[in-house]
Amino acid sequence: MSEDFDATAPAPVARDRPAAQDHPENQGNTKIPAKSDLRRRGEAYLEQSRDDLKTARRMVKDGRPLDGAYLSFQAAANALSAVCFLNGVVRVPNHSTVALLAACREADPSFSAPEDACAELEAVQARNPFGSGRDPDEEKRFARACQTHGAAVVKAVEKYFKKKKKHKTPPGEK
Repeated sequence: MSEDFDATAPAPVARDRPAAQDHPENQGNTKIPAKSDLRRRGEAYLEQSRDDLKTARRMVKDGRPLDGAYLSFQAAANALSAVCFLNGVVRVPNHSTVALLAACREADPSFSAPEDACAELEAVQARNPFGSGRDPDEEKRFARACQTHGAAVVKAVEKYFKKKKKHKTPPGEK
């Protein structure tokens, strides 16, 4: 073992590391993608969220309810990220559907998605897929609820995209 290794020191966590945009190789790379590129990125994220929901349903049917619940969370997060991209927000808080919803509303106050669904999806992160004594029936109920919440968020984003598609000029551009 190295002499400078301190076994009593706390392990580093993500917040202790510099963010990717702060990495020396990325310094000065402040070019923001064109609005059309952001729209395409948003559309790709929205399409991925639809695929995630389909896969989540299949996972629950195949006896993997917590995997399905996690994927429902991811579907909602991808859909909300799509709204951010559409509105020119490129740094998104992908760890939380509640934080993503706040970022969406900050970017466009007219955006509406079910707050309760975003809040309920946060519970996915507290689940331990490796714990003992798990109740399979309760996990299925939880996963189905997550699917409902994820689908509600994706549906709200789809509605928003349709509304925005009618307007050729993205918000904030003249």
